[in-house]
Amino acid sequence: MTLSTESDSWLRQQRWREERVRFEVLAAVYEACGGRKGCALAASQLTERLGIRREQLFRALEFLDRNEYLTYHGAGPMVSIAQRGIDHIEHRSERRRSIRG
Repeated sequence: MTLSTESDSWLRQQRWREERVRFEVLAAVYEACGGRKGCALAASQLTERLGIRREQLFRALEFLDRNEYLTYHGAGPMVSIAQRGIDHIEHRSERRRSIRG
């Protein structure tokens, strides 16, 4: 295996992990809110529930907010699931348990 191939493989694994964390964060918000749009949840609850570092959580939250899966409220910080996030969990998570960038 060449250095380039190893590097590509490592990058693919990192990308997959990032996509998977996004899904896990979205699914945790969905579950905690009972699938209800607009339910506000403290972000700190997610780090404890998922066992991930704050940096990973906030990177995922920023992506999910930017792509309208959830709404990130700076004060708290709090998050709430958006309709797109509900639709993804209810209709597309059977096929793919990650969220691509």
